[in-house]
Amino acid sequence: MINLLRSELYKLFKSKSFYICCFICVIATIVVAFTYNFLQNNMSPEMLEQMNNAAISDKSSITSPNSLFTQKFNGQLFLSQSFTGNTLQIILAVFVSLFVSSEFTTGTIKNIVAKGFTRFNVYFAKLIIVWVASILMMLIIPLTAVSIGTILWGFGNAASDLTKNIVVFFGLQILLCLALSSLFVTISVVVRSNGASIAINVCIIAFSSILTALLDAILPEGKTISQYWIQNNIIDVSSFGLTAKQITRSLIISSSYLLICVLGGFFIFQKKDIK
Repeated sequence: MINLLRSELYKLFKSKSFYICCFICVIATIVVAFTYNFLQNNMSPEMLEQMNNAAISDKSSITSPNSLFTQKFNGQLFLSQSFTGNTLQIILAVFVSLFVSSEFTTGTIKNIVAKGFTRFNVYFAKLIIVWVASILMMLIIPLTAVSIGTILWGFGNAASDLTKNIVVFFGLQILLCLALSSLFVTISVVVRSNGASIAINVCIIAFSSILTALLDAILPEGKTISQYWIQNNIIDVSSFGLTAKQITRSLIISSSYLLICVLGGFFIFQKKDIK
């Protein structure tokens, strides 16, 4: 298992796609920061208020941080809102699809199994390294966000909720990120094709929020399904002022997805032939 982990870690840091994805994370965060800075400096308060109301009313949108247009910007606020967009999730979908499915496409996975490594070790070594890569990319965005936010608007009050809840904030985001990347791994193991895996995983990120919003509209009043989807929970806990209900729900959701996806992915990998 240790040798496999070393091998997968070597592949990760030799992978051009990993560095490209990290670079895109940084650039996308910087672009968003300068876009919001331009909007606040060049648009009237009335126009910003209208944009904010439109973002809040559009429940299917996950690209506009709620109330961000009308709040005073600082590094802390931009850090907390850095997970509300779907940039990281799309990048993760692409990276995981390439990192996992390419092994099946090139036949590398068959050679590894043929050397005598158990499927358990092969699968979990790959999964663990995907988790490592996901956490690294996940941390790049908030670190970039707080850095560029502090440069543009200042850091803000250091005695705010940031220092009190930062461990809980990042802990929940990491768990949800691991759950989402595990889902991508499972789909990649099932599909075993670079193009198809990327298409399916990206479509899940792009359209799931719209689908859950539509299902919420169909369900009886007071019943929702969107609160059980990973993406929506990532957005829900993108704040330092978290409630006990938000924390509990996110812990349950992330743990449930992790358990189902990890065990489901391994079961499929164990049963399907490797060609």
